[in-house]
Amino acid sequence: MAWDGAQKQDAIIAESVRNTTPSTPTFLLTPAMTIGGRPDRPQVRARSRQAHRSAVNLFQGLTSFPKTIDMDLAYEVSTQLLLSSVFMGAWSSDVVKFGSAMQPFTLEEKYGGAAIYRRTTGCICDSLQMSARLGDAVRLNFSLKALGESTATAAIASSTYTAIAGGKPFTPANFVINDAFGVSAPKVQAIDLTFRNNSADLYAFGSNDPDDTSLGEVDVSGTISLRFTALAQYTAFLNSASGALDVTMGHTTAEKYQLLLPNACAYNPDIIDPGSTGPHTVTVEVMGKYDAATENTVAKLTRAVA
Repeated sequence: MAWDGAQKQDAIIAESVRNTTPSTPTFLLTPAMTIGGRPDRPQVRARSRQAHRSAVNLFQGLTSFPKTIDMDLAYEVSTQLLLSSVFMGAWSSDVVKFGSAMQPFTLEEKYGGAAIYRRTTGCICDSLQMSARLGDAVRLNFSLKALGESTATAAIASSTYTAIAGGKPFTPANFVINDAFGVSAPKVQAIDLTFRNNSADLYAFGSNDPDDTSLGEVDVSGTISLRFTALAQYTAFLNSASGALDVTMGHTTAEKYQLLLPNACAYNPDIIDPGSTGPHTVTVEVMGKYDAATENTVAKLTRAVA
């Protein structure tokens, strides 16, 4: 019997010690649409000249454990753990700011109705792509780095694989644009943002598996598209402009997020010609900068917003 994709269930468990799943964990089912990735154990051809020109010996290269999680944005506790992981900071008073403190977790995948489990440990979210388009749910794609993978025939202790209802996804209709670089009454058409930690696996003699992860430069960048209704929407960004991008997302009081890039640069405006049908839009590139004046971060996310 084939195990249908609809029957797969996925859970994440916060780790207090990286790469160690708690024995009695807080078990969070996640409403992921798809989870991708597999251990990469490359086989490298040994250097050996042969008259038959074929490989004779192989050796294993460095292992990596990349994973991806694709889902719609909704107000879910499991999603909040993933968001804190990509922001490299813990939630405090319903606020998480981009920092440098890893928030590791275990990812457990259960296949069908059978006792078949795959666990990826020591996970951190290296990057997040967020895409908001008119008429569609806000899409999130997390890229993970991990330290190991194992399989099992029994669930983690104290786990509960009860089906989750899943929160109602957010759409741009549930957005409030609090600020978009000072543009007056902007008619936003699309927002695409990527949050990158640019982390790298770390290795040492004695194993091909990574034992830790280094953090690189934070990169928060993307584009915002506006319906072209005033010349200032183009000219304001010709020589770049600094300001805030401040967006509230959600449809239920106290179950909303507010995303703030307090000190971002908007530049390279491009007027998109739709041909004879549709409105002109102005697409502007965006890059977040560290805000030393008030927020002391490049990006801030608030939950439980009214």
